[in-house]
Amino acid sequence: MPPASCWTVPACDLCPDSFICINRPTIFGDSYRCEPRPASCGDEVDCECAGAACDDRNEVCAGGGNGDVDLVCDCPNC
Repeated sequence: MPPASCWTVPACDLCPDSFICINRPTIFGDSYRCEPRPASCGDEVDCECAGAACDDRNEVCAGGGNGDVDLVCDCPNC
């Protein structure tokens, strides 16, 4: 895993241009993380090309987000 994948940021606009911003909502609020843009995504990010960014043990890809959020990974049982 690239070190940059561990970046949590207060806002998605802080992610480098070659990265996507992933929101992992929690009971405490939104949690944003920058991850390298998968080559298979091209210009559009969706669950099909970037869903692997969600932890399949407890998260589901909930699709694109609002504003600068590229993808939302939801934990339905958290």
